[in-house]
Amino acid sequence: MLPSVALFGWIALAAPSEPTSDVVVFVDPGKSDEFLPAARALAALHQTKPKHLDPKNIRRAILDLRKSPPRFVAFVLPPEDIDIDLAHAILEASAELDGDSFPDFAYGFVTGRDGAAASRFVDRIAAAWKRDFGKSAGTFTGGPLFARRKKDAEESNVSGFGFTAKSRWASAKEGDAVRAESAQEGLADLRGLDALLFYSHGSPRGLDSCFNGQEFTRWKIDLSPAILFNCACFNGAPSRWFFSPSGKPTDRGPTPRDQSVALALLDSGISGYFASVDDWHGILADQAFLNVADDGLPLGLAAKRMLDRVALEFHGKPMHFEPAGRLRDVPDKDAIKRRAGTSTIFYGDPSWAPYATTASRSGFSEFESLERGKARVRIGLHALRSDSLHGSWPLLLRDRLISYYGDTSGESERVPLAMEIYRVVALPEGYKGTPSLSVVSARAGEMDVPTGDPRLAIEETPEGRFLHVLVPLAAGTDSPTFSAITTNGLAMELVGNL
Repeated sequence: MLPSVALFGWIALAAPSEPTSDVVVFVDPGKSDEFLPAARALAALHQTKPKHLDPKNIRRAILDLRKSPPRFVAFVLPPEDIDIDLAHAILEASAELDGDSFPDFAYGFVTGRDGAAASRFVDRIAAAWKRDFGKSAGTFTGGPLFARRKKDAEESNVSGFGFTAKSRWASAKEGDAVRAESAQEGLADLRGLDALLFYSHGSPRGLDSCFNGQEFTRWKIDLSPAILFNCACFNGAPSRWFFSPSGKPTDRGPTPRDQSVALALLDSGISGYFASVDDWHGILADQAFLNVADDGLPLGLAAKRMLDRVALEFHGKPMHFEPAGRLRDVPDKDAIKRRAGTSTIFYGDPSWAPYATTASRSGFSEFESLERGKARVRIGLHALRSDSLHGSWPLLLRDRLISYYGDTSGESERVPLAMEIYRVVALPEGYKGTPSLSVVSARAGEMDVPTGDPRLAIEETPEGRFLHVLVPLAAGTDSPTFSAITTNGLAMELVGNL
């Protein structure tokens, strides 16, 4: 029997412990070279120099990276450059450096309400590299159904993936004044935490029932030093956006810098920001958090993994998205989900991995070469809680397993219930083929877990070749199977020909 190879996903075990020189920094300096100082500071952090970028020729600039493919790329840009069309242009070009359909480097963005704000963000990134990030988290939301939190209310810490979390909210139940006061009080209580998760609807100008960009700036909210994961639609869009209640995207024009909630949040002391430049969903925000805190991936790779999952939906064909302004029809359900997934945007240093050594790592994967041309892949999850009632963070437990793209529920159902397991497995050095694998066993404790046919794809990377393995589970999060997996773990074995 030949040796096995295990890895959490490329770069995971090789995550740098200090700033690496393997980062390309592109910059559009903007008017009067406004954003050039931020780009120079970020490049200096990584012992390199920024490269000039013309956003109108972004594909050409990215394809020039074929000569020496980087692991990480940072884009320092004026906010007016950043929208869903730019996000798609970078994504599509980033997948052209080799022959597979996956993005070929991990990347992130830096911007600000002005050049000084962008430089402040880079200063916080540099400080974050020197800080040990712990397992404290906070959630924030708002709405007319929330009563104002009592100041003497007991703290309800909810554990999950090694974190303790406290919840705060804005109450829009008693009028706008109470909404503003309760939002300020709740946000102030979240200062000093390691991670934040925001849940609400939104637009480029605000987080619904919570705050708008101008209010947030006026309140001088300090969210340092957290990494923020925000599920609200458009809260990562700093300027131009596309939206229509009918479903067909229409250009809503630029958001003034002083009204942008994205720019306000970036200037609040946070060290990294996951959000969306278009429609998004709480499931995807949670999965981005899990990529960081549970899998321990560098932040740019955590965002890339969201895009990798969308790439699997194209079944080996290149990802392509028509520019939003050219769409003539309302996208169908599948297209809407793919656009949501690829609207993921990460602001910050893509190479920084704050949980590289302390992640909970509930997921595992292993490739083993067998005799006679056979191979075995083991993938699964460790138990996420001790029993069905305790040690849970309900949304994160669900979203560790949920299949956002595989859901077949009706349009009226708000929460997809389908489940899947998706892992990335290192292949042995020199291995050239694509295995043909079938599930031979899948168990959660004493329970057999029903599965569908696996989906397999090979990714070429600077670190070697990796096998993406997606196995749909023939059960939903409302089933006993979900409880069995979260309390007993899931062990799955696939075997087949090399």
